[in-house]
Amino acid sequence: MTQLDAVLIFPPPMDRIDRVYSAPHFLSSFLESKGFHTRTVDLNLAALFCIARSSEPERGAGIPDRIISRLDSVQDLMAMEIAGTRYTRVFGKTYKKMFGHLYQTRTLSCAGIQELVDSPEMRDLMDLLHPEIVREIVQSRAPVVGFSIPFSQQLAPAVALAGQIKQMADPVHICFGGPVITLMGREELAEMHARLPVDSFVQYEGEHPLACLVKAVKAGRLPRESDGVLTFEKHREQTTGIHDSGNQNLTPVYDYNRFGSSALARMPREAKIPIRQSAGCYWKKCAFCDYVNLHRDKTYRPRKTADILFDIRYYTDLGFSSFRMLAEAIAPAHALKIAQAILEQGLEINWHAFIRVDTGFTPKIFKALKESGFHCTVGMESASSRILALLNKGYDAAVLQTFVNHMKMAGFYNNHVNIMVGVPGETWEDALETLGFCMSCKDVFNWFKPSRFTLTATSDMGQHPEKYGIRIQKTTGKQGLNKTGGRLTARGFDDPNGMSEADISALVNAYAQLNQTGNQNPVFTGHCDASPLGLPAAVIQ
Repeated sequence: MTQLDAVLIFPPPMDRIDRVYSAPHFLSSFLESKGFHTRTVDLNLAALFCIARSSEPERGAGIPDRIISRLDSVQDLMAMEIAGTRYTRVFGKTYKKMFGHLYQTRTLSCAGIQELVDSPEMRDLMDLLHPEIVREIVQSRAPVVGFSIPFSQQLAPAVALAGQIKQMADPVHICFGGPVITLMGREELAEMHARLPVDSFVQYEGEHPLACLVKAVKAGRLPRESDGVLTFEKHREQTTGIHDSGNQNLTPVYDYNRFGSSALARMPREAKIPIRQSAGCYWKKCAFCDYVNLHRDKTYRPRKTADILFDIRYYTDLGFSSFRMLAEAIAPAHALKIAQAILEQGLEINWHAFIRVDTGFTPKIFKALKESGFHCTVGMESASSRILALLNKGYDAAVLQTFVNHMKMAGFYNNHVNIMVGVPGETWEDALETLGFCMSCKDVFNWFKPSRFTLTATSDMGQHPEKYGIRIQKTTGKQGLNKTGGRLTARGFDDPNGMSEADISALVNAYAQLNQTGNQNPVFTGHCDASPLGLPAAVIQ
């Protein structure tokens, strides 16, 4: 058996399992291209499969017995969700019992993380995963174990897993990376390094730093300061040595962004395969966005169309036909080039990407996209010109209407749209304007995805709350992550000029009803300022 150089882990919990998080696999493929031997281990799917095998399914959810009886592998579990039967509908009670406290607690303090690590639920999780940890990680004797952590509820489990691995496989170098780590401050990471079983951190793009780290650890030393790896001297007040700012010109990696054969063997052929389209955002001005801070220089860097098609052909030759582009938002010109290449090569596929409202999306481009098998999620956020200006989206309600008209002219239907509810300063009237607009274009959008506005510390709104008329609340350990999308940097705030919680809840429920009614206009009732309220007739007609 070949000696492994690194094991890359995706920790639990994440309850969306109809897709696979790509970062560990892309990192692994890059390391393999550099001559290292690696393995990716999805401990999230492993944990969920263990729960599925040992738990009583929730029969009240209307799940056919034939679906439950077929769950013999992780592949079956993914296939169930791809077919539309959500994991949390089948095993929700057990999932909430084991992971619910992680979604309800958000903390940056080592004491808070350690409290979660020591909880009975975490001990149960470690017992559940013990055979997988031994078989896939400890017995590999890999000198480096890396964790990719995109969501805050995964941080404490990653620390618990790191502790287990250290106990059974030391010496081993534990490295944390991913969006959660990238958006954390140096002082917070220094404390984690001193008090928790973590040896180093990688912020921003991790391919080159991780390759440098593996090479250095194998040689019995730490990486050079310019290699992009962040470490500290243990148990000291002052941080020293390696930090992430030594080399600001690390080249982003776009080659070898593929899943290995062993990972693909565990995925149903109906799964949506992620294809990296770009890094960064071509607009990068939205006042609420913290994603732009996940990239060191914040520039927009699309891949070549030929490289993207090369990746697609690699997967279609293996029997996959559904793809999702990894991009903050795909630009019109590049979307057209990809669509034209797909059509020229005669590929019969489905592909998806996020797009922003952009006048560059003409009826001609939308028609080509439709013919190539494309569907999209539009980051609209609001249909109120006042709120769009507040969010710095770069367009107003008139441009939005033109954009939707172009979709209609091209017959480009059955797409999704994102809506933010509870934007600072958003009034009930602003929100009704957006809801009314959504009702007017149900032929274009077959799914409306409302989300409660989340204020993040690294966005312009989070850094300059006074500009937006809001006040930051004092932080507490207990906060509802189910309302913050798993973002560790979410900040509570008071909004004297905005809507009440009852208003926001009523609107979220209104969109849920809109999704359930199809082409019929529902008559919504809600709750505003603790009083029953029916939405105005002008809105629902």
